[in-house]
Amino acid sequence: MKYLTLALLTGSLTTVEAAGKCRALAFSSGDESAAYQAGVLKGITSSPKLTAEDWAYDAVSGIQGGALNAVLLSEFGKGQESQAADKMQAFWRDATNAKLYKNWLGGVAQGLLFEGGLYNSAPMMDFLKKEFGTATVHR
Repeated sequence: MKYLTLALLTGSLTTVEAAGKCRALAFSSGDESAAYQAGVLKGITSSPKLTAEDWAYDAVSGIQGGALNAVLLSEFGKGQESQAADKMQAFWRDATNAKLYKNWLGGVAQGLLFEGGLYNSAPMMDFLKKEFGTATVHR
């Protein structure tokens, strides 16, 4: 960390080290964007014009849906981005097909007047616990 410089540029954390390169990837927010990011990462890692040196990230970060991608990517070691992209794509496919909320017994009125939201998001919490409950971070 002796010559490490951090700079915040357009919402992304960029890391530069004098003795070499430290690559960082920042995922943005958004529902569809997060699923799109998984496909883009898979495309980058599958490109015959790029090598692992071009896309092996040392650090990852994200916000909202991008934070979920960052956690999924961080479960894999540096150089395993292609496998991480496969897991990210499966996660978003599963999320698309899962029922992530349900109505309150008293409907939207119960949510508006007595609960913390219009819909009961307990199914989403169960889905996220299943997906991330045993996550191990490698970067």
